[in-house]
Amino acid sequence: LQSEIDGANDNSGLMAVMYVDLDGFKSVNDTLGHDAGDLLLKIVAQRLKGCIRKSDLAARIGGDEFVVVLRKVKNLSIVETRAREIVQMMAEPFDVGSEQPADIGASVGVALFPDNGATPDALLKAADSAMYGVKQAGKGAIAFAS
Repeated sequence: LQSEIDGANDNSGLMAVMYVDLDGFKSVNDTLGHDAGDLLLKIVAQRLKGCIRKSDLAARIGGDEFVVVLRKVKNLSIVETRAREIVQMMAEPFDVGSEQPADIGASVGVALFPDNGATPDALLKAADSAMYGVKQAGKGAIAFAS
């Protein structure tokens, strides 16, 4: 993330950090088993990659949490559109090889460089805080850090 920040200082556009937390992942593990949960995480990663440009970055940071970094974005509406697409993609059923599909969702918090932080820790903290605001408000949505 630090190298992304270093590259974002060239005024070639916005950089956004999205903190993506899966809603309902624990129930998939509990009802369909850990193999289904593991497969679900792989499919989530594939869906995230399909939602971003090759120049962007998506990574699992632990458990059911992912970070997406959008590089050199022209305007804020593109960031918002991408975040909403992620929420929509995660709301679609997942075929995890069981009799029933896995239904989850996603809550997304967005932080912008340098407005919401100039270090990796500050950006992640701001995006995480925005994501928790979404969780408290009912999940399955996006929020920008303030």
